[in-house]
Amino acid sequence: MSGVENILRQLARRAREAQTNGRIVQKALQVTGAEPTVRRKVEAIVEWIRVQGISTDVQRETLSLKPPYDADDAVLVAASMCVVLGIPCRVVGARVSEHVWTCWLSFLEDSRWYTVNVIDGRFVDVRQERVEVEVNEGRAFPSYGGQR
Repeated sequence: MSGVENILRQLARRAREAQTNGRIVQKALQVTGAEPTVRRKVEAIVEWIRVQGISTDVQRETLSLKPPYDADDAVLVAASMCVVLGIPCRVVGARVSEHVWTCWLSFLEDSRWYTVNVIDGRFVDVRQERVEVEVNEGRAFPSYGGQR
């Protein structure tokens, strides 16, 4: 198992565990309100996280819902909220350069996986080397470029 896959598995495990956190449950329901579709719910979650602030402080405990967040933290909070809402999701580690990886969120809507950069809110067409870990099941899907 690669270092990236190990980190993603830890994020997925923490997201699954968060579904019993009353503050996460309450915030997920509050943030998504009456949004009618999975995509709109995920967009509302991502926008809420983006408004909270972004940082590279990886020592902060994100499940307390206190900003600032880095990419891993932002994806952890987004994935936790998706799990609470019953939205199938994956944490995605994507290679940005030779030694640099970033973390994104994928979610399932209408039998199709969509990937979003939680930091900037943009949807991403993932073509580079990546590792995906299904949050709901904990399975890993390594890929080396191309479409899913």
